[in-house]
Amino acid sequence: MSERMNVTLKAEHGIRGLYEMYRGAMEGHVNASRREPWNDARERKQFFQQLSVTSVRIIRADGEIAGFVDFHRGTQSCELHTMIVVPQWQSKGVGAAVLEQLRSEARALNQPIVVSVLKTNPRALYFYERQGFGVTSSSQDHDQMTWKPAES
Repeated sequence: MSERMNVTLKAEHGIRGLYEMYRGAMEGHVNASRREPWNDARERKQFFQQLSVTSVRIIRADGEIAGFVDFHRGTQSCELHTMIVVPQWQSKGVGAAVLEQLRSEARALNQPIVVSVLKTNPRALYFYERQGFGVTSSSQDHDQMTWKPAES
């Protein structure tokens, strides 16, 4: 990561390609979790049913679209429903910069952040662990991870 990389989060209307970004970053992990090849009709339907358009923000790194987040502020916690960093921007500090911005928002609300991570995505699990998240519960396919703001 260059020290001067500018990573921003911004709600942008009319952005096309969210599903394609999701598929490009997640297809292998979803296939491994489901133990079958990608079913485009099913995955597209589920993606758009679960995506909250009002809480999606585009990640830009040095002005280029680098992914997106679907981040909800609740009454007791913040949920990082989806964070996609497109493959060409992975391992360059973009995800860490985005999480720092989201942690700042959560700190202001004094709320934890929860995220559900596919067990078939060990790179994501390791990333969140390095970012201070810990596993708080598990299902067959997912680990729920939580980050809590430091107590003052």
